[in-house]
Amino acid sequence: MIIIEGKREDVANELKKKFELDGPFIDRVLSIDPTRSKYIDYLAKILNHYIKVLAGPKGGLTSYQEQGIESPLSTVIPWFHRNQDKITEDDIWRAETSYREMHGGVIDNIEGISKSPRDINQYGNPAFLETLMNIVDSKKTEREIEREAKSQVTKLYEDNEVLVVQPNSFAASCYYGANTKWCTTTKGSPAYFEKYARDGNLYYFLNKKTGLKLALFVHSEHNTKTVYDAKDNEVGLDTLREEFPEQTDLIDDLIGVGKFIKKIREYSRGLASEREVLNSDDSIYKIIPNKPLGQSELVIEFKDDDEFFRALDLSDDDIWFANLMLGGSSNYEFMDYYSVEDDLKQGYGLYHHFNDENMEKLKQISTVIMGTNKFELNNDEFMGKLFQQISKLFENQLDYIISDYVYEKNTEMQKTAEEYIENEIDKILEKVDFQVYRKYEMVKTTIGNCVWLSSLLKLPKIDAKSLFNQAVSQYTGRIGGWYENTYEFQNDDNFDSQSFNNTVERRLGEILEIIEEEETPIQDYLDLVNKISSKFEFDKWYDLPKDKSIRFGIKKIDREKMRIIVSVSKDHKQKTLALTEEQFFNLLYQPELFDLFGEE
Repeated sequence: MIIIEGKREDVANELKKKFELDGPFIDRVLSIDPTRSKYIDYLAKILNHYIKVLAGPKGGLTSYQEQGIESPLSTVIPWFHRNQDKITEDDIWRAETSYREMHGGVIDNIEGISKSPRDINQYGNPAFLETLMNIVDSKKTEREIEREAKSQVTKLYEDNEVLVVQPNSFAASCYYGANTKWCTTTKGSPAYFEKYARDGNLYYFLNKKTGLKLALFVHSEHNTKTVYDAKDNEVGLDTLREEFPEQTDLIDDLIGVGKFIKKIREYSRGLASEREVLNSDDSIYKIIPNKPLGQSELVIEFKDDDEFFRALDLSDDDIWFANLMLGGSSNYEFMDYYSVEDDLKQGYGLYHHFNDENMEKLKQISTVIMGTNKFELNNDEFMGKLFQQISKLFENQLDYIISDYVYEKNTEMQKTAEEYIENEIDKILEKVDFQVYRKYEMVKTTIGNCVWLSSLLKLPKIDAKSLFNQAVSQYTGRIGGWYENTYEFQNDDNFDSQSFNNTVERRLGEILEIIEEEETPIQDYLDLVNKISSKFEFDKWYDLPKDKSIRFGIKKIDREKMRIIVSVSKDHKQKTLALTEEQFFNLLYQPELFDLFGEE
């Protein structure tokens, strides 16, 4: 074995001296040799040729070029090693004909290959070996294919219903992964399987009665575990456990679940290193050492905030709402402009936030437009009529006040919701001795607490995140219901009263200035509004009493010009008029006085 390893190392070093930019790639290709020695010279010859051709005398292949070399070699070399005894001279000439038809050109040394078809060093072109592989494999019967595939797997479990295997070749992967869309079973594309085989361990779970198939891949370096259904959609480990409930222990062994509790117990006694604990569970982000070692802290990392929230058993609505509130840039509307405006015209709402100075200004405005010195602050009907009149007279100023109130109120409610959610989460974590480490992707607790919870839950084989999930489920109350009760998130301490009252002060001041400087007395305007609105609703269409073919609608009354703004319509034609009170009533009863839809 030492001699064999020495030969591969010598060949690798020689190639790396030539092509110093391609060292890792050279090691990967030489590792394709299933015997570790027999095919090293052939692989070195191929590398020496193609690196020079593609990248020059010093090398420096692109990843695309590396794949173009490595992919066919990773397929044909293991195949040749298993099937060389089956290659005949006739197969060589059939492959030569097929290759010329597909690619054109000739095969170098075809005579030498035909005379010694089982000598790998006779072959110079990996693409020709691929063609030969297809020719030889096409002669195999279904029984031979089945026998070969079964010899190239590690059978992990089998009973009358379930079969679990680890495929060790592309052929075995195709056989046991038949009727799926897994890339590792794509005929004619072995590169995917070879990549998975290099990067980790691939397992196929088959239900022989229902035909259900799931694939589990455990990445060696990253320690990640991924499960795929037959359509090649990624599903969770929970799906694998649910579909194969009797294989729970096997699944735990394959993904290394039992390692976590074992390693943290050993660590607390000084028998395992930090690195061993980190490698025992891919969700462990870091260890914060402490003395005694059992008080060292583990930081557990979730894939994202949603995974953390689901661990707390929150509903989808609450997860969506929490993400909005805790994201820091939400534009969620707890209150909208129109509902606030409607409340105000009903006599309740935002004016309760007016300070004393602004309330005094409101009293002065009320005296003028309500025609009475009485200011009935606690009378909803009175306050409703007051703001209805303000809306008619000073629409722009009231719009600013309402808009600012809506903004400040939504800001208040979001901050209150954020505080409430964070407080609920902190309380529930405290019950199981966990803390938020980074919102909301990481939590931390002590190693001793994990050992204790594992014992309490009687789950010696459990991963870190599942331990957290189980602890929260068993020993804390249910939280949530936030999305359903958004109007409860009100707290005057979070309402910026000063900013709001600054806006109110400016706009009420403008109204008072208008009242003092207005050429047309406010009362004249109010009298006109009341006279018109007593007979007609604004923004509603009516037939002209004297000509029902013409319809009209009152849009508003221009306070400055004391004009009634009216739209008239006939036969899909429409015109807008600005009329005095006298002109308006002439329009109703003597429309012939107006050239409404004549020629311009």
